Amino acid sequence: MTATAALKRSWALDLDNKTLYELLQLRVEVFVVEQACPYPELVGRDLLAETRHFWVEQEGQVVCTLRLLGEHARVRSVHLHRRM
Repeated sequence: MTATAALKRSWALDLDNKTLYELLQLRVEVFVVEQACPYPELVGRDLLAETRHFWVEQEGQVVCTLRLLGEHARVRSVHLHRRM
């Protein structure tokens, strides 16, 4: 049986506390713990009005996350976060 996955999105200021926590938890698990990168992952940009969050939920659990950060006009970047 194949589990159904749902792609979801939200502007930072519209995220509920539970979802934000799950997105942050996954990023910390992947980048700080699994990849052994002891750098600050939570730097205050997750709740900026111009930040957009995308994530995939499978069986009620966040399994993938993407965060688009608003940047200055001359600099554009996309930060991809994934869990394998």
